[in-house]
Amino acid sequence: VEVGNGVDVGWADSGFVCDPVKGQGVGDHKHSWAIDGFRQKRWCLNSASYGERWQTGDVLGALLDLNLYEMRFFLNGRDLGVAFRGFRAHGLYPAASLNVGQAAHFN
Repeated sequence: VEVGNGVDVGWADSGFVCDPVKGQGVGDHKHSWAIDGFRQKRWCLNSASYGERWQTGDVLGALLDLNLYEMRFFLNGRDLGVAFRGFRAHGLYPAASLNVGQAAHFN
């Protein structure tokens, strides 16, 4: 992760619509769920405190449990706990939103 305000990482489903002109990305839409390590928040339309501040070079992991309907995130291999539970979605895929000048590497 290259840190700074504006890196949101998470999941979106087939109903997700972003609007980069209005600054609406992953977590700003009812069909997306994201975490933001700069602000230490989780987002799905609204925000709540979650996780720890990311540092340059940190590795973020994402776990989607479709049996328990939970989304968890990991920072450098450490479980940050359940970010979202009880979601209902179709066609989930990994998603990220970055501001101009932000960078991340994905595997």
